[in-house]
Amino acid sequence: MTNETQHYRQAGFAFDLDGTLIDTEQHKSVCHNKTIAYFGGQPAQGIYYKYIGNSFEYVFEKLKHISGIHASLKEYREVFNRFYLEELDKGLRPSEGVVELLEKIAAKGLKMGLVTSSERWMLDRIIEKTGLGKYFTVMVSGNDVAHNKPAPDPYLKAIRSLASDRIFAFEDTKPGLDSASAAGAVVFGIKNSHNTEEELQSAKEIFTSFKKIDLEKILSSY
Repeated sequence: MTNETQHYRQAGFAFDLDGTLIDTEQHKSVCHNKTIAYFGGQPAQGIYYKYIGNSFEYVFEKLKHISGIHASLKEYREVFNRFYLEELDKGLRPSEGVVELLEKIAAKGLKMGLVTSSERWMLDRIIEKTGLGKYFTVMVSGNDVAHNKPAPDPYLKAIRSLASDRIFAFEDTKPGLDSASAAGAVVFGIKNSHNTEEELQSAKEIFTSFKKIDLEKILSSY
């Protein structure tokens, strides 16, 4: 084994799911608006995007307050899940360049983890629809930790499983960046249509596409 190979194998990668590997945020936005309307509220176009990256419970409290609906978390979640399941069944595909990057990382024998604030059933359904599960050693959902993003708990759980000396994380929200950073990862931002560069300013680098990520540069520079 060369020194370079040994150095590479000390590294691991962790990826956010929604808005990073796959653009599911637009589907969630639609479903939150439908759910608010179901309970008699007035949906506000794009309001969900202010809170992406946070737990479902956090988003619910914010949207409930803004829309003035009268629904419990349990009631809201049941209706939302029904709408979201319909959206997921319409089909999903990974973001541009994702599969190519995952293949390159896998070819080097490096471990990868998936870290999401979403509930386990959402994670499982999305992975089933996209076939990305084969790349990941560990997949952490919001149900698997006591404290969700922006707390470090989700990434700490993933990092323990990856057992790598260096972890490179990819996120598209400030809560996600804060979570990964607090867990000790080197964090990169993924710019998309739902966020701003200001939200990602704490990232080591910001990429507008996975196709623009230079894996060799990351492994040798950080």
